[in-house]
Amino acid sequence: VPGTGAAQPNFVTAGRLVRLGFTTIVLTGVSALLLSVRYQQHRARQTAEKLHEQVAALERAKSRFFADVSHEFRTPLTLLLGSVREALDGRLGDLSSALRDRLGIMEGQARRMKRLVNQLLELATLDDGQMPLAMREHDLVALTERLALPFRPWAEEEGLTFQVETEDDVLDAWVDADRYEHILANLLSNAIKYTPEGGTVR
Repeated sequence: VPGTGAAQPNFVTAGRLVRLGFTTIVLTGVSALLLSVRYQQHRARQTAEKLHEQVAALERAKSRFFADVSHEFRTPLTLLLGSVREALDGRLGDLSSALRDRLGIMEGQARRMKRLVNQLLELATLDDGQMPLAMREHDLVALTERLALPFRPWAEEEGLTFQVETEDDVLDAWVDADRYEHILANLLSNAIKYTPEGGTVR
């Protein structure tokens, strides 16, 4: 400061100037460090926002894919079900008892596939990540026996004994039949695939 040396000669001593210079350098370094940290935070925020946009775009693409595939599957399944129903109704001629049973199993599995396709469509429209349940009262024994029936021929082809055993003749319960079928089908298919020949799936 002009005049400081004349007014306060002790203020501009070499030691004081060195300390002042050192303090200035430290403060400049701290300021530069803080500026660098703020810049890195800004870059990280920009990167996170870009990743978020990419993830959102992938989710939208996945939903469109599920919807498109589901629509493509529904038409041939509907036609298949119509033909099987025509045969079962006798419009294509008389059927043997064995063929009628097989066609009944085919119809049941085709309807299951159609329900799975509809579930894919549900997945495509989910916004909050939750799957709604269609709860109704069912006889769990009858439902289990009906769902397990198509797996018996497959198990026998693999050289397995297939048994359905229940403690009660009737067991009423509130369940989502489609979800229950999905769980049971996964369990039975895995049991048949991984049980050694000669074993039992019960």
